[in-house]
Amino acid sequence: MGGVVFGVSQQCDFNNVIVKLGTMQVALVVPPILGFIASMNFDRFFITFHELLFRNLNWQFDPITDPIILVLPEVYFGLCFALFFILLEGSFAWLLWRGKRAL
Repeated sequence: MGGVVFGVSQQCDFNNVIVKLGTMQVALVVPPILGFIASMNFDRFFITFHELLFRNLNWQFDPITDPIILVLPEVYFGLCFALFFILLEGSFAWLLWRGKRAL
């Protein structure tokens, strides 16, 4: 009886790994798509990003009253987004590689 339960448990674990690997393969596609969309019109992407994540308008800065926006130009935020997508893609690729290696 114990061998049968052990075999079923092993099969469930294998199926779980396959599902997770499939999810990681899909996750590898999403950052490049978002990065491409962001590169086409970063202003619109930036505004949409903040509208989705913030319920209020506290993310909007007025250059007259908030000089920080003059110190951190659009190029800075574009590079931050690019670095984020590169690191995200790299971590997804690493996790997928580790998962396939575990099989």
